[in-house]
Amino acid sequence: MFGFYVISGYLMTRILDEVYTGRHSVIAYLTNRALRIYPPYLACLIVASLVATWGQHAMNQDLHNGLTLAQVISAPDSLQSWLANISLAFSPPSGTFSLSPAWSLQVELFYYIAMLLLSRNLLVVAIWFACSVCYVLWLDADGASFTQRYASIGGASIAFSSGSLVYWLAKLRPSHPRWLALALAGFIGHLLLAPELWQFERHYPTVSWFFEAHHFGLYGNIFFASLLMYALAAHMVTNKTSPAQAWLGRLAYPVFLCHWIAAVIVLQAGVLFEDRFSFVSLGVIVTLGLGTCLYQFVERPIETHYRNRIRQKAHQRLPAIPNTTPEAGNHA
Repeated sequence: MFGFYVISGYLMTRILDEVYTGRHSVIAYLTNRALRIYPPYLACLIVASLVATWGQHAMNQDLHNGLTLAQVISAPDSLQSWLANISLAFSPPSGTFSLSPAWSLQVELFYYIAMLLLSRNLLVVAIWFACSVCYVLWLDADGASFTQRYASIGGASIAFSSGSLVYWLAKLRPSHPRWLALALAGFIGHLLLAPELWQFERHYPTVSWFFEAHHFGLYGNIFFASLLMYALAAHMVTNKTSPAQAWLGRLAYPVFLCHWIAAVIVLQAGVLFEDRFSFVSLGVIVTLGLGTCLYQFVERPIETHYRNRIRQKAHQRLPAIPNTTPEAGNHA
């Protein structure tokens, strides 16, 4: 997740510096962010509530060391819970959102607003990054839990500020093309060797990477994700996006929202979790299918009819300052 925060920090800084530059840019930016986050999420929340009610057999299966799908997907059980899950403005009474990815969306929404102030120039970003590093050191000295480091708004600051800093550094000094191969090798190598590097068990990596990783693994991931983003920044400027890359980009958010729903559907259909090949294969197919439907019927119409227009208007530069003549003053 911290790797995605780095990407988000970079992209939000970029669009604030390059796209949202017009007279009503702040309103346009916040409106566009809300239209990006909420409609697909709310559609998934409704589907997740229905699937959680239908898939009781799958929900209660022990996946690993007591982890069940009931812990990551559920139906809201009260008005306050529904309001919390719909708005993402506060946590539900239970302390967990009905759709697990929602906690990270709450973090994202906070930084979407905060970055209006924190990402506008290199000096402010550098101060923000330095404060984030100090906060990480304080967490370490205070013996903070994994949840405090990983799932809190403050804990995510180091990742978002790193992404923002990468944008400004890449703008000042673009990377050399050979950086891309080196950064990609470093990122993948760290991901594969993380258990040995940070001393946590490899018995079931796809779970241990997310639930048992020591905090230094998180920050190592930020470093390599930032390095990869720095290398990709120059590549994105000089190369056109291929159809395959565009397709993956469109499905990234829908897939992120749908993957737990897909897991419930596959298990409820009778596929055993222990049969990893069948579970993963069918899970990928169902996830891509759900993600494609979410994009085609929810995200794409909003993108076409609303978000593109908002973007175009936001990019209109402020008009030149008029001459300070009495006549001009009368028209002001």
